[in-house]
Amino acid sequence: MKNILEIACFNLDSCIIAQKAGADRIELCENYESGGITPSDNLITEAKKLIQIPLHVIIRARSGNFIYTENEIAVMEKSIL
Repeated sequence: MKNILEIACFNLDSCIIAQKAGADRIELCENYESGGITPSDNLITEAKKLIQIPLHVIIRARSGNFIYTENEIAVMEKSIL
């Protein structure tokens, strides 16, 4: 079984660098300081135009713990769509 190298990227420049450096896929996030949250629609759209390797988009409504309210879950569901 081949190991997969996934690189967490927080902007377009890091996506391009990761792809050129041989990453197998990218985990796209925003807000590095918070540990990563769902990226903006614009960042996702632009990354899809520039990246040829698989792009996995993190779905996380906010920083902090992973105990979400019903409203936060609704926001994340909308992000997925």
